[in-house]
Amino acid sequence: MIQDTIGARQLVLVTTRAEADIMGKVAEKDEISATSFHCPVSIEPFIYAVCLKKLDHAVELIKKSKVFCINFMPFSLAKETMKCALMVGKHADRFLVTNLSKEDSDKIDCPRINEAIATLDCEMMDQLELGERVVFIGKVVFYKEKQKAKRIFHIKGDEVVGI
Repeated sequence: MIQDTIGARQLVLVTTRAEADIMGKVAEKDEISATSFHCPVSIEPFIYAVCLKKLDHAVELIKKSKVFCINFMPFSLAKETMKCALMVGKHADRFLVTNLSKEDSDKIDCPRINEAIATLDCEMMDQLELGERVVFIGKVVFYKEKQKAKRIFHIKGDEVVGI
């Protein structure tokens, strides 16, 4: 498969918040999604793109809220990060299941992951539907780096390494 030949890609967690209909009740929902398809696309202004599967519940929430946060996770939390990558369904609370804690972003109405070593708070500028994925292009409105640490790189399947 082509995806097995791409090589190691940094795995990040994307967080967002919006109202969602969960089993007939409308409530505010904080969501975590994992992806290794992301990259900076401009330095001035600072613009970052992230790519999520169309069926991912976070896609619906980002389209509603127009904001998202990219959380760069330390390799020490690879197990928790992979749990987010492997979980499916909009009813799961990934924060609860993984014991990751959230903090509010400084500039947007969106949760960040407290344990992240760096975060990018983004306001959605555009979106593109390409194949089975949606690419969200966001203007970075706040950048926070907490510490230097090995980051998680996805090899294939559930195989990751720390670099």
